[in-house]
Amino acid sequence: MGTEAARLARMSALRDRHAGPVLRLLTDLSGVDAAEALLDETMQRARRHIDHLDVAPEQQQRWLFTVARRVAIKAAQERAARHGTPR
Repeated sequence: MGTEAARLARMSALRDRHAGPVLRLLTDLSGVDAAEALLDETMQRARRHIDHLDVAPEQQQRWLFTVARRVAIKAAQERAARHGTPR
């Protein structure tokens, strides 16, 4: 585990490097209206796991894409449940 300052620096670098590609993925999956909120949720999950994330950018992006897809799926399921439509 690192210091809080080190965690914040890693998180800032992670977001700077990967937010654009992750946002594009989420826009493709969920549309423009939902993408920003889903990106925020994805980055919150990354923050909770920052001490365990691989330092290689390719591995970070792969992990973030997996998390983003799961966040988008969960949001779609919740939206469908609220509206009473089948998934």
